[in-house]
Amino acid sequence: LGEPWSPQAVSQAEKDEMTRIGGVAGLDADATRLVVELAIMHAGEFGATEDYLVTREFVRISTDQQRLDLLRCCYLVGSADGTINAEESGTLAQIADAS
Repeated sequence: LGEPWSPQAVSQAEKDEMTRIGGVAGLDADATRLVVELAIMHAGEFGATEDYLVTREFVRISTDQQRLDLLRCCYLVGSADGTINAEESGTLAQIADAS
């Protein structure tokens, strides 16, 4: 088993990319910072069951284009530090498969 996930696992480059994407999506700076902070905190607090439920609901309520847009955002964030490691690659593959 690998190390447990922690908010420190998110690089500054990844945080910056999430912030940039929030701005492109039309969020103001304060809202973007809040969304990024909440996303990082939430990711470490809930396990695979919660991820599955959120993914299933997103697939149910989203369009193909929205799912593709989200996957693109995930790739942008994952590669923001110049690399996509094996764990990130596996997660991205799972997201793509769920879509």
